[in-house]
Amino acid sequence: MNMESFLDFFSVHFDLSHEIKSLKFRTSDGIECTASRDGADSQWRHLFRLLDNNKPSWINVFIGDDKNDDGDLKTWFEWLDLREISEELRKLSTELHNSYEGSDKSVN
Repeated sequence: MNMESFLDFFSVHFDLSHEIKSLKFRTSDGIECTASRDGADSQWRHLFRLLDNNKPSWINVFIGDDKNDDGDLKTWFEWLDLREISEELRKLSTELHNSYEGSDKSVN
């Protein structure tokens, strides 16, 4: 399991034709975290701590044009209640989190 696989799973899960560039999570009490595909390990660890939190959370996904990798980013959808995300996706995020927790592995 690597970060690319995780983001690709999001793409398939939400039936996207474009590559996901970053994920932005926000908890109900206003804590936010953004992690980009080429981001640092610390971004993803913080993001997964938010995912592990039992508080209601929402997700915003930013995608870019495959032909212009650094081109226009846009919000694909508004805040999505994480409680609505499939159990398969939650298990995948937990697996990925566990594989990098306490390691020196890069998530790029």
